[in-house]
This record gives sequence, C-alpha cells and structure tokens, in this order.
Amino acid sequence: DLGPSVRKRAEDAGSKYLERPMRIGKLGIHLGRGAFVVEDLVIEGLKPTDRPFLKARKLFVNLPWWTIFTRELIVENVDMTDWEMLVEQFPGRHNFPRVTPKPKEKKGDPLFKFTTTVRSVIARNGRFVYDDHTVPWNVICNDLNVSVFKGRDTYRGTAQFTNGSVKIQSYDRFRADMQTRFRIDNGRIVLEDIKLQSTGADTHVTGYVDLKNWPEMVYNVKSTIDFPIQKAIYFKTMNFDVAGRGDFEGTFRFFKTPRGTGRELKGTFTSPEAGVNAWRFPDVRGSLVWNNNAFRVTDVTT
Repeated sequence: DLGPSVRKRAEDAGSKYLERPMRIGKLGIHLGRGAFVVEDLVIEGLKPTDRPFLKARKLFVNLPWWTIFTRELIVENVDMTDWEMLVEQFPGRHNFPRVTPKPKEKKGDPLFKFTTTVRSVIARNGRFVYDDHTVPWNVICNDLNVSVFKGRDTYRGTAQFTNGSVKIQSYDRFRADMQTRFRIDNGRIVLEDIKLQSTGADTHVTGYVDLKNWPEMVYNVKSTIDFPIQKAIYFKTMNFDVAGRGDFEGTFRFFKTPRGTGRELKGTFTSPEAGVNAWRFPDVRGSLVWNNNAFRVTDVTT
C-alpha cells in the first residue's frame, strides 16, 4: 500500500488531466514486478451530486518502472474489471471529460526525448450507460468487454456486449447485442465494423466517434427491419396491422450546434412488399430525413 500521500498525488494528477475530480480508494505496487493495483476508482460527473462518469472496482497496471531509464516508459498492459461508465447528454452540455492530451506549446527541441507506450488495455465485465436527457433516449450495454492492443501503426481493438437494451422516448424498451472492431486514429475511434442485433432489426455499421470534439460522430447504417416487430415497439397502442420486411441504408450523425447537439438520420428504404392491414404494396421505395425539427418521408413509390 503506497499510502494516502502518494494516492493523493495520483488523484491530483488524474483530476488535472481529465479536468474532472478523480478518486482512488487504494493504490498499491508490487515493486519486483512493476505492477500497480488501483482499487475503487471513481471519476465524478459534472457536479459532486451527479452520478459518476466512471466507477471501477479494480485496475491492474503492469508498468515495469525500470524502462524509464531507456527514455521510453512501457505500460505492458492495463486490466480493468467490474466497471461502469455513464455518458449523459443535457441541453447544451454533456458529462464526457477531456480524454485526449492538451496541445503542448512549442518551445524548441527538448534536451531529452521521452515517450510512453501502452501496449494493451482490457476492460472486463463492464456496463456502459448512455442517457440523452434531451430526447430522451437511453442505451444500456451489459456484460461489456473491450480489448485494445497496439499494432505496428496504430491501436486496434474489439468490443462486444450482450443482453443490452435501448429505450427511445416513451416507446417500449427493446433488446440489443453488439460486436465491433475498431482502431484509434488521432483522437478518433474509427469503427471498422459493427454487427448490431436488436429486436426486429439486424444492422451493420461503420463510422467514427471524434473524442476530441465530443459528441461529434457519424454512423453509416445498413439495416434489415421486420415491420410487425418494429410496429409493436413504436405503434403498440394503434389499431392497425403491418406486414413485410424492408432494408434501410443511410447515415446517422451527431454534431455540435449553437444550442447543443444536433442529430440527423438520413437515407433510403426499400421493401419487396409491405403491407398495412389487408393492403399490399409491391416494390416500395422512398427517402427519409429525421432531425431535431421533423421526421420527413419523401419520394415514395410503389
């Protein structure tokens, strides 16, 4: 146990980097192995009364401290277990802390160059919650596991969760499961492939999340939709029946606006045959735009 004074220095350094209060329950080190153990880590929300941004029961950091003498500090691996992350979106603000380094002032070439390399990060048995209080919209990712490894040219990783759920406005909550692979490129998480299985839809996604300019993100979506199952989620109380399946292809964007966060879903849809009650409509095609102001369906043919 490194004691309260060293723990306090670690808390202060983490809080300064994140620009958000960070607390550590216990900080220990195995000197011979160069391994640090962090217990009960908490990164607070926007206010002390808010729910924390991150809680983690234990972090194991394998950091051979003697590598510092080569002017390259090597973090062999970071292993985080039993954790929960909460991202909240409010009108005009969010709780996501600054996670990328601040640009340093250019003061000429340093006398000694020094680098830090993290070779792998594994986060096990996690839970991610996204609460958008403006829509409202809630996503819960249970049993979430994330792995990130340093490759030859960049960091690459995978993530997957099962038995998650999504709730949009007052509609019924529905299940979601996901598997993805990604790379980290200059402050962006580039989503090379997402397979998302949700109630009544199978979706493939690519895109990116811009951590430097949160909440900017773009998702390129291809989705196959079961109309009766989706109708039961969004039009449960309305007295009509639907039939058929369809495909949607388009983009889903989050972007900054003077008033906060903009959202836009835009694309085209097709169906070999769609039905409403006793009616059947062959070769249905059309376009849609759903943004902060309206939901518009245009150019529909059958």
